[in-house]
Amino acid sequence: MPPPLGAVLDLVRQIETSALQVREGELPDLGLELEETSIDVALPTDRPLFTARPAAEVNSLLDPVDTEEVDTSVLTGQVVVDTTRLASRIRALIPVRGTARLEDIVTMYPMQHGAAEIVGYLALKDEDLEVTTNAHEETVILV
Repeated sequence: MPPPLGAVLDLVRQIETSALQVREGELPDLGLELEETSIDVALPTDRPLFTARPAAEVNSLLDPVDTEEVDTSVLTGQVVVDTTRLASRIRALIPVRGTARLEDIVTMYPMQHGAAEIVGYLALKDEDLEVTTNAHEETVILV
């Protein structure tokens, strides 16, 4: 239902009156007065923004250490590695006064016990066997 004609005419008269007051330099008392222009906000989860940490310098180089004897039985103690079987494999593969690389031996006889078997090969100490590492970091076994 549209508003009555009298209400519309009253609204038009108020607008005309306000327009005439503005033209004469009188500003109508319109608006809102604020006591403060900002509000205080306190958030219970207020946290500082992300700040990047300075990069840490890591020195992973170790100082050279003199070579010392290491007890390898601790490494082979968890898995039983038959060193006599390893030595017999080497003797069967390498002729007398011959050499072979550990890589070739492992290729010929695949490992069954993983790293413990490699440690077993490196720890072999028999009268006729000698395990050495050459300048190219290859492990050579001499018979």
